Amino acid sequence: MLKRKACGLALLLCFTFSSIGLASVDQDETIVVSATRTEVSLQDAPGAITVITAVDIADTPARDIVDILSETPGISLRGRGVGGRKTISIRGAENRHTLILINGRRIAASDAVMGHSNYENSWIPLEDIERVEVVRGPLSALYGSEALGGIVNIITKAPTDRWQGSIKLSGGVTSGDGGNNTNMGATISGPIVADRLGISISVEALHDEPVEDEDNPPFTEIEGREILTFSPKIFLTPFGDHRFELFASYSDEERDLVDSRNVSGVARVRDSLYKLKKYTAGLGWSGTVGPTFSKINLYRSQIDKDTINTFRHDGSQTFSPDIATNDVVDAQTSFQLAGQLVTLGGEYRDESIEADSLEQIGGKETINHKAVFAQVEIGLLDNRLLLTPGLRYDYHEFFGSEYSPRIYALYKLTDQLNLKAGYGHAFNAPTAKQVSPGYFAFTGPHQFFGNPNVKPEYSDSYEVGIEYFGDKITAKSFYFFSDIKDLIAYNQIGQVGRVRRYEADNIEKARIQGVETELSFELPHDLRLSTSYTWLDAEDRQSGEPLDGRPEHSAAVKLKHNFAPLGLNSVLRYQYVGKQYYQSGVDEAPGYSLWHTAVEKTITDQISIQVGVDNIADVRLRDKSEVFPYDERGRFVYTALRGRF
Repeated sequence: MLKRKACGLALLLCFTFSSIGLASVDQDETIVVSATRTEVSLQDAPGAITVITAVDIADTPARDIVDILSETPGISLRGRGVGGRKTISIRGAENRHTLILINGRRIAASDAVMGHSNYENSWIPLEDIERVEVVRGPLSALYGSEALGGIVNIITKAPTDRWQGSIKLSGGVTSGDGGNNTNMGATISGPIVADRLGISISVEALHDEPVEDEDNPPFTEIEGREILTFSPKIFLTPFGDHRFELFASYSDEERDLVDSRNVSGVARVRDSLYKLKKYTAGLGWSGTVGPTFSKINLYRSQIDKDTINTFRHDGSQTFSPDIATNDVVDAQTSFQLAGQLVTLGGEYRDESIEADSLEQIGGKETINHKAVFAQVEIGLLDNRLLLTPGLRYDYHEFFGSEYSPRIYALYKLTDQLNLKAGYGHAFNAPTAKQVSPGYFAFTGPHQFFGNPNVKPEYSDSYEVGIEYFGDKITAKSFYFFSDIKDLIAYNQIGQVGRVRRYEADNIEKARIQGVETELSFELPHDLRLSTSYTWLDAEDRQSGEPLDGRPEHSAAVKLKHNFAPLGLNSVLRYQYVGKQYYQSGVDEAPGYSLWHTAVEKTITDQISIQVGVDNIADVRLRDKSEVFPYDERGRFVYTALRGRF
């Protein structure tokens, strides 16, 4: 009863605020590309969508995509159990169900194939980001099985018609032992040949000191990081709207931490060093051919990881390399047919993983994926009713074929008020490690085993929502429901001392439902308030226990103020993460709140300086419970200098 009341209250709240100011004029149109793989206004796009701009990112001392998304409705953070690491979960789905794209292109996914991985969070320099589009809900009909929960599409800056750039220098200190940070990022872009040839180059260097566990030195609470990322792009427009893009990115990353591992039944202290190299390189083309607008991409993305463990008691070392590679060709074409926009496309992908843990099957596994998809964007009733049906056919080398349909409807009750509803079916095959009988990994105090009996997972998801877009107010509220069959998880099968043993397996039936609300409005005196709230109910329907690591309630509030006479911009942010359960509902992690603030002073039209404090109250999750599999950075005082030219 309480949960139903929470749903009703959240919907009523959004309805109430959305009724304010119905006579407002049209606001500036925001164009998004992720919900349909075509350009469409945010107000006409199917699905629940949040757009995070470069200005939003600048309000925070963000270091990677997790920091950028941490206050987004429908997003929760899942722990990876090593070094305070966190990954992204959309609407309570597994982190491997979140597909991260850069300009609509895949990166080599590591979360599902590398132990304790969150290596997908720092592929490109943050200064290169124009905006981030988050589409919640299953998008397998457009993007394949990894989009079971939704997608995060990072849109980067394109070359401009004149030379311009930006630079950011920032640094900060924490309240604890370690955790100090320095960060430098820069981007420059412009034409080499006017209207024909342009270039964009971005670079970032980040240093995070490790944070020592004050309750258990010398162990590490939050790992240290050294990251250097570089991203060049060249654009050629030889004629008309035909554009070729030569793109690449490179990230050299090292992480260090101190933990322990059982050796012959005795816990031994070890220094762990993770060396990561991430590459992307490819060629893209887009242009109009006859009545069609088409795109083709050919690219490779790869993660090389080498883990070096040095044991302090005898100086011995172990090495654990992993390489994940994606080779992709994708294409799509869009055209008008009987007044409706039709999009057809396909994808060919070779996905490979090389690891010592696959030694019994040759050390390497390659899986071939083939897919075709179709989508129609239909306007009826003088375009007041917009229908978006879609269908994708996937062929998986090991598990055969699967169809993923999607249908979405948007009805414009008024010019500002939308009613939305949709359904999507999704399919996700297990990885080579999960189904390999010879797979064995020993990471920290845990052992992981493969299981040849693991089956693919399937989901049927529904959502209904209402949106209001006004001049002063934007309000959104969605109810979502997912019925998941054979959810893939690691179940504990035993324990020897501190060492827990896990085996890949299926949860026969799982259910995830919830409500998301967003509300933002402009107040007098140049104030702007943005709020969001998510209620989540995720349950293993076999046992009746809550699914691990899904907070029941989460909320965020942001208050911004612009005081133009003094060139000051200030922001106050609040985050709440509710209680969540682990170990199949046995262990409860309590809820917690975080407060952050920052003030930016514009010195000239090109230069500004920002000072801020994150986690003002110095909340430490270990003081609340040892159950948390991730950590929040302690009180962090920072300053940032930004320049534009």
